[in-house]
Amino acid sequence: MRLSLMTAALALALTACGGGGGGSSSTPNPAPTPPSITLASTSSQTLSGGKPVALSATVSSGDAVTWELAAGAPGSLSATSGNAVSYVPPASVTAITRVDIVAKAGGASKTVSVTLYPEPGAPGLSHIAGSLGGQGYVDGAGTAARFNAIADLAADSTGSLYVLEQSMLRKVSAAGVVTTLTMKDSGQAKVGALRAIAAGNNGAVLFIDSVGADTYYLRQLAADGSVTTLLQHPLLAGAKALVAGPNNTVYVMRDRSIVLAGTGTATVLAGDENDTSFSQADGQGSVARFATLAAMALDRDGNLLVAQDKSLRKVSPGGMVTTVLQTATGGTNNSETPLSLALDADNHPLVLVRAASPNTYAVRRLKLTGAVDVLFEGTYLGEQSDPTGQTIPKQLRVAGGKILLARRADIRQLQDNTAQPFAGLSQDSLTDIDGPGAAARFANPELLAADGAGNLYVSDYPDAYQEGPMLNRKGGLYLRKIAPDRTVTTLLVRKDFGEPGSIVADQAGNLYVSELAPWSGRIRNPGGAVYKVTPNGTLSLLAGQPVNAGSSSQPVDGPGAAARFIAPVLAGVDTGGNLYVRDAYQGASAIRKIAPDGTVTTIPALPAGVGAAPDGYTYTADNGAIYRTTASGNDVVAGVPGHFGTLLGALPGGLAAPTGNGSHQMITPTGPYSFAVISGSAILKLVLPH
Repeated sequence: MRLSLMTAALALALTACGGGGGGSSSTPNPAPTPPSITLASTSSQTLSGGKPVALSATVSSGDAVTWELAAGAPGSLSATSGNAVSYVPPASVTAITRVDIVAKAGGASKTVSVTLYPEPGAPGLSHIAGSLGGQGYVDGAGTAARFNAIADLAADSTGSLYVLEQSMLRKVSAAGVVTTLTMKDSGQAKVGALRAIAAGNNGAVLFIDSVGADTYYLRQLAADGSVTTLLQHPLLAGAKALVAGPNNTVYVMRDRSIVLAGTGTATVLAGDENDTSFSQADGQGSVARFATLAAMALDRDGNLLVAQDKSLRKVSPGGMVTTVLQTATGGTNNSETPLSLALDADNHPLVLVRAASPNTYAVRRLKLTGAVDVLFEGTYLGEQSDPTGQTIPKQLRVAGGKILLARRADIRQLQDNTAQPFAGLSQDSLTDIDGPGAAARFANPELLAADGAGNLYVSDYPDAYQEGPMLNRKGGLYLRKIAPDRTVTTLLVRKDFGEPGSIVADQAGNLYVSELAPWSGRIRNPGGAVYKVTPNGTLSLLAGQPVNAGSSSQPVDGPGAAARFIAPVLAGVDTGGNLYVRDAYQGASAIRKIAPDGTVTTIPALPAGVGAAPDGYTYTADNGAIYRTTASGNDVVAGVPGHFGTLLGALPGGLAAPTGNGSHQMITPTGPYSFAVISGSAILKLVLPH
């Protein structure tokens, strides 16, 4: 039995080897090679409820193609077979969604992805995060209006205010609605630089302007926009303030004299402009002496009240000067000086005073009994050079019973020892503050990028105000993140970083930052590097040499840290994760490619579509407007060139000038027809017609 089993096993083994029968040997047929599939789509991005995306497949064999959506993907396909189908997006989605579409043929498969975006909404500008305050020329109601640089105010009998800004006149109604006044061309001499204004009768504005160095005019702008020249006279030179007087006259305050001017005539009412003794003396007309006049106002009896450093004086209609109070400030701080003067409803003087040490200001009510009421006290950070809006107020007026205080870019109403917004809105971003949208603050947002999940990234620069001009900046990386729900957080702070030159984000949420070398005088030193920042805020060198480790005078290709840049500015990232850099210095330029592993090569040109919006065009922000670059040139799609100030709502809207100093990458695509835009210290959403 045992022998029989061994014989059978041997026979089976020989059969398996192909032997035993004397026949020829054979090998199994190789498995067929799967065909290659090449996929193409008309777009990699689309909107919910938008146009279908055409898909096509080219197969190396003659096998039929079938299509299917990945499990759970929204939308549908126009067909499930054929070399060409369309992806039909759903009517709506609530978040950015990646849709994978699989093509199969002859045992092979390949996937194409389409990013599906929610409908962005109606065309226009809306608020994402940060402060909407700032300077500009925007008409509107209350805090929707913008002022650029308020130089003078005048109140009329209806409770309206007139505002002088450089050579522009604007009106603020009693309800706080701001409009810009227009001047009709009357064929007279062109209006020059405006110096001071006063409110006339029937909605007219009186103003002094200068044409050239020595020619001064008193003119009237009527409510219908017509301009009439009332007087040209050398006594109008050096006008610091105007107050409307009786019978269409005005009082003109100069440094040491008061001039009464009207149609065709001007005379010195009191004081002597040529007296440089800076003495003070009461008396009639030219006998009186003023040191340096700071402010004036007309009381209800027709007398002028004038304030100077150490006293409050009264000038009668006939030119008699008397001292009313020995102090024009109502305080005891010797560093205080009066800035502006008004009269309340009870004919009591109201004075705006400034103290140089500490930096404080106050509004006080002065009474002839010597009593002083403090109506408001505040602090300031700087003078006109301070871009934050925290400048000291310069103008105090009473209009329609309201006590109004004007800073550089807003007018506030004093109520119950508080200053409430009335018209305009100053910037209030002094530092970086995390939090929900409107409560968050950016000190100096410079660079902007967006990833594929709806997150925005902002390169902020809180130290800009302390450092002053761009050439003095010390560098530092301050990365902020805005989530889709508009919550702002700080992603990364590295104070030992050089100057950030640009940022881009890939679809996976990685951020890339280029570092530029510091300035030497007015020339930037060569050198730089590119870093990768992961979604959790980890910073690592991707390519180039950190600027604090040295400089390079020539671009060098190679792996990671062995590569060298001159002045790298990121141009974009492709779907394969490759970065593209514009590397330029003193006229020399090159396009550099950085692979995901950090290897740097120089290529002839930027690949098509890199850095472009989903529509294939490139968008830039400059001079208060957003431009779309096409083959025929640059088209303005939002904002008004040369006209600054954030204006939300329907297009064209308005954009504020960049804050602080340095380079600005102010716009980034966030999906089809939608963008994020830096406007002053705010981040806005821009939706174009679609």
